[in-house]
Amino acid sequence: YFQQAITQIQIERQYWDIRQPFSISGLNQEIVATAAVGAGIKSSLLNEARVEVDFRRGGERIVLSGSGHHSTVKKVMNEAFIPPWERGHIPIIYINDEVAAIVGLSTALPFQAKPQESGYLITCQPI
Repeated sequence: YFQQAITQIQIERQYWDIRQPFSISGLNQEIVATAAVGAGIKSSLLNEARVEVDFRRGGERIVLSGSGHHSTVKKVMNEAFIPPWERGHIPIIYINDEVAAIVGLSTALPFQAKPQESGYLITCQPI
C-alpha cells in the first residue's frame, strides 16, 4: 500500500506569549495555555521566562517524571506510538532554551506544577 508522506513543518523557533493562542498555520491548529492547579507547566516559571515553540529537529532531550534522567524526544514519541511521519508536527515548548513540554504528551519534571500549585496545561486545537 502507499502511505502519503507528510512534510515536516519548517519554522524557526518562535517566541510565544502564553496569554494568547499560538497559531500553526501549516497545520490549521493553535496552541493554547489553560490555567490549571496541580497540572501542566508551573506558572511561577513563566513570569520572566522566554517561552518558545518549535518542532522536532532531532537530538532534543527532556527530563521526565518518574525517571529523573534525560530521555530523547524521539524515544518519548516512540513510546507513545507516534508514527515517524507525524513526529515533526508535534509542537515542543521551550522555556529559556530547555525542553519544557511536548504538547499532548508530557511535561518535563523541572517544569511540572506540583499538587496545589498553579500551572498551565498546554494543548493543541483545530483553528
